[in-house]
Amino acid sequence: MSALISTGDLWDVDLTVDLTTHTKHRHVPSPVSPLFQAPVATPTLTFGPIALAAAVARTATTRQARPQLLAGLQKSALAQLECLISNGSAFELTQDFGDLADTERTLFAARCGAGSRTSI
Repeated sequence: MSALISTGDLWDVDLTVDLTTHTKHRHVPSPVSPLFQAPVATPTLTFGPIALAAAVARTATTRQARPQLLAGLQKSALAQLECLISNGSAFELTQDFGDLADTERTLFAARCGAGSRTSI
């Protein structure tokens, strides 16, 4: 397979996403410690393609993963992220996302979601 690939509109800017659906934990007293006070939730999350790709790679491996495996997974994730996330001021998917099979869309969403939770 060969194709001309344009790199003019690949995702390369940091994005800020508003976090509006935070719900306080309802356990009283806290199961962590009776005196535990959770920190205030951040209202936004800012990240770039490399940070999200690294987080996706970390969530796909165990703690014992060798650096070579992490580096390979990060490169793979970065290639997908750059093509599937639009290069704009909002966190939006490109039209190419619609060309993925259903299972791949689900997998991509899961990887990004798991990765974004670890990049905070």
